[in-house]
Amino acid sequence: LGPPVQGVSSIADQLLRIAAREERESPRTISERLGRHADYLEHLIRQLNARLRRQSPPTLRRCRVDVMLIATTVVESLRPLARRRSIDLSVSLGTEATEVLGDENAIRRILDNLVSNALAVTPAAGVIVVELWIDRAYTDALTISVRDSGPGLSAAEQQRVFLPREQPSIGPGMGLGLSIVAELTESLCGTYGVQSETGGGSTFWVRLP
Repeated sequence: LGPPVQGVSSIADQLLRIAAREERESPRTISERLGRHADYLEHLIRQLNARLRRQSPPTLRRCRVDVMLIATTVVESLRPLARRRSIDLSVSLGTEATEVLGDENAIRRILDNLVSNALAVTPAAGVIVVELWIDRAYTDALTISVRDSGPGLSAAEQQRVFLPREQPSIGPGMGLGLSIVAELTESLCGTYGVQSETGGGSTFWVRLP
């Protein structure tokens, strides 16, 4: 629930700046963003209630989804946290084709987890970039990657980073969140992985049709 709650807090701060006439973004745009955060929070609460009642999670809805809009929403919601640690958090667009066939809330959760993990391991004054692009070897899929300037992962750590663990995780934030990324990506008929080396940062990626 953390990222959407932080998003709501950042919007509240923007509204205060509007009242002081220091904010250029229109109230309509901010209201639309607030609505997306509220819808996502309601979705997560419904999922949590279903799990508590030991029911199956909701079936994923298949429709055309604009990943650029989701990526922008996630980055905006987490930017205040990044700013407090002087981390440069941004979105880079390498293709105009940013629509995929999938579930909006599932993709939002994938990006929330990837960016939150990157924030957990990236040192102050570091860099995190969310990139959307088409790989020449996979032209029928959109590649979504989150690149950070954190400490990186060894080869052994990369092999188990997406596995659910009950023991302490291999790094801050790298526990259940990445296993959820793997589970949701597979449910969306996509693939996932990581490129990293110790001391050289990490790039976590997801490809969706």
